[in-house]
Amino acid sequence: MSGHIISDGVAVFAGIVRAAIFRKRFPLAVVWNITYRCNCSCRYCGTSEMPAEELVTPQALSLMDDLAEMGTRWLTFSGGDPFMRVDLGQLVRRARHHKMHLRISTNGILLPDRISEVQSADAVSVSLDGPAEVHDAVRGNGTFRGALAGIEACKTANIKVNLKCTLGSHNLTVVDQVLEMARQLHLPVMFQPATSWLNFTSAEDPMAAEREAYRRAVEYLLDRKREGAPILNSAAGLRYLANWPEPADIPCFAGKLFCSIGPDGSFVACSTFQDAGLKASTDRSGSTRERFERASAAAYNCRQCWCAPLVEFNLALSMHAGAVLNALKVGL
Repeated sequence: MSGHIISDGVAVFAGIVRAAIFRKRFPLAVVWNITYRCNCSCRYCGTSEMPAEELVTPQALSLMDDLAEMGTRWLTFSGGDPFMRVDLGQLVRRARHHKMHLRISTNGILLPDRISEVQSADAVSVSLDGPAEVHDAVRGNGTFRGALAGIEACKTANIKVNLKCTLGSHNLTVVDQVLEMARQLHLPVMFQPATSWLNFTSAEDPMAAEREAYRRAVEYLLDRKREGAPILNSAAGLRYLANWPEPADIPCFAGKLFCSIGPDGSFVACSTFQDAGLKASTDRSGSTRERFERASAAAYNCRQCWCAPLVEFNLALSMHAGAVLNALKVGL
């Protein structure tokens, strides 16, 4: 077990103590969609319909300074695709300056040409939804080849990388092929469902899976997890995700120890939930702390979390033994 993982575990425990005993809300973990621009047009995503406004580089760097002062330990750059920002390297360096655990979520296509800019990131998560014909049908021609090139660039540069697979009507029958690709690449893979709506919108998602077929696929993944397949989700996380889209209880730290930030600097307790009560505020006045507290005030347990990393985060922070052990084992 590496010292880095141990130090992250200490930070988790310290965050829980600070939140529970002192009743403090602070952004221990943040997912920041630094842009909604993307070089793919995935059929289950609605980022192309989102506003284009983004923080300029000095504003983004200043926001990271504020987050560090407030206690942010984990930071994920997501989107859109983060590599669409020309200043990504500067943002990465500032996050590492503050010793944040930094993960970048990407389609991988631009990685080979920008690998030096993210050399210091703790991990990169690359989307891979199946073999070439399945992946390209959803994301665009040549995107499978681009994802593999990005993965190889990370491996050559010794950057920790994992795969993320979105389960929908397009790929429930090829999960074994996804696991075999993960095995051949010597990489773990995290699974999560395509939502009932296009991501970031309330429009119907044409790729949402038929409920029972999806649940059978997740039950199958549970069996493979027990057999030692390279699956990043914990067994508890998979059991929770098997309920989607039905409500299911899970400890929720949105607005308490976690928040999301939009490209324009707007705060929201959790960007994966569609209810208006959790949507980002258009009021960006006041300090970073004040904007976080306004977002936190709207938080409540939605009971329908679909985002696998957040499911694992919530379970680990609630000290679920299986989730914590899984996180330590796979280095989440």
